[in-house]
Amino acid sequence: MLRRLVAVAALGLVLPVTAPVLAHAEPLNDVKIIDARGDMWRLQNEARPLAAPKQRRGDIRRTTIRHRQRAITVRTKFVELLRKPQFHAKVVVLRTNAGLLREVNVVAGRFMGRSFYRGIVEVSRRNGRPVDCAVRHRINYATNVTAIRVPRSCLGNPRWAQAKVLSVGVYGARRSPGEFVDTAHGPHHRLNDWSPRLRRP
Repeated sequence: MLRRLVAVAALGLVLPVTAPVLAHAEPLNDVKIIDARGDMWRLQNEARPLAAPKQRRGDIRRTTIRHRQRAITVRTKFVELLRKPQFHAKVVVLRTNAGLLREVNVVAGRFMGRSFYRGIVEVSRRNGRPVDCAVRHRINYATNVTAIRVPRSCLGNPRWAQAKVLSVGVYGARRSPGEFVDTAHGPHHRLNDWSPRLRRP
């Protein structure tokens, strides 16, 4: 279901582009991206997504991406994260100067009779095939923060890398849940927007 949600979002969400709010130090190996509150979208099958300004769960507020000697870390602050049966996913896509692409999904909630509120990680290649990579993650429901650490060795030890960060989830009443999406890259951005190039310090 997660891959279907991400695919529908990527195909169906076409929004006007405005510049993201960025704050970084030089040289550019850190970036902080501030996202507006209340800018989530509800997916409607093949129809145009609908704005969902009252949806709090999964709404991204701030994302910090750091490129270090051994790893790239992505820390995201949400308006709200809850331990509830329906699932939530943080999706981080990384691409490098060599053209390598990795998608990292951290999924939490309850699905197919299983509960995994601490989150489980899936890492895949561009073609969707899984990658054996020692990604570490943490979900803090008290502070509404998730963090992902991707070893540089999983990315071929790149000179630079870019990231895009999404929040995808199924929330709402049990009989009629909604499918929602948000992007970390500022209000009303297309889902294919990338961070600046972050270079190894």
